[in-house]
Parts: sequence; structure tokens; C-alpha cells
Amino acid sequence: GLGLGVISGQFNPSIAGAGLHNIVYYYTDSNNCISKDTAQIWVDLCTGIGTVSESNQCTVFPNPTSGIFTIEIRQDESELLISNVLGDKIISKKLTSRKSEIDLSNQPSGIYFISIKSDKGILNRKIFIR
Repeated sequence: GLGLGVISGQFNPSIAGAGLHNIVYYYTDSNNCISKDTAQIWVDLCTGIGTVSESNQCTVFPNPTSGIFTIEIRQDESELLISNVLGDKIISKKLTSRKSEIDLSNQPSGIYFISIKSDKGILNRKIFIR
């Protein structure tokens, strides 16, 4: 296979890093016909116990939600990216305040990935719409 973090056909999430990654799989059948497929893998770096300051930098509530939820962050300005489990970008916009209401009520139920990028780094969260 090919993709960031793929070595000798094995995906290594610690090499790939956090975020969404495209992995390409190749298959050769008994007639020597080659086919390929692409899958997206979400890597969430679980580093054990987070520090208090890290967990307090971003709050998403209510979670689970009916689709309308609030994001509270410690920074004044940041970039928001929300994608679904297929990696499709649902929302991409600049957050200019510490508290923002987001409306995904037009989206189907499921897990969505929230990425907030600022000069302090990237914060990743998941939200469940039911």
C-alpha cells in the first residue's frame, strides 16, 4: 500500500501523525489483474492522561448533539475544520471569538471530526450527532 505512515504494507499511526490520511491498497488476483482501493484512516493520538491546560483549551457541548452545538476555545482567532467519517469537509471557516455556535442539524447522524488550528497548535475533537 501507499500513504503517509505505510511501511512494508503496514500502516503505522505514530509515523503518520494525527489527522485524516488516505491509504491506497493494491491487490493482484490469480490472473495477474491489479486493482486498487483507497481508504481514509483517522488517527487520534491518545497520549494517555492529558494535562489540565490541554483539556481546558477547547470545549464542545452538548455532545452528543442534535446538530447544534457550541465550541469554546482559549484563543481569540483560529481555523475550524469539521469533516465526516468519510473525510468530506463539512465546514471550514475562521473562528473570531472564543465561543461559537455551530449548526450541523442538516447533516446525517454519526461521528464528526473537529479540528481547530491556531498559533498554539491543532486541537482535535469528535462530536456525535444523533
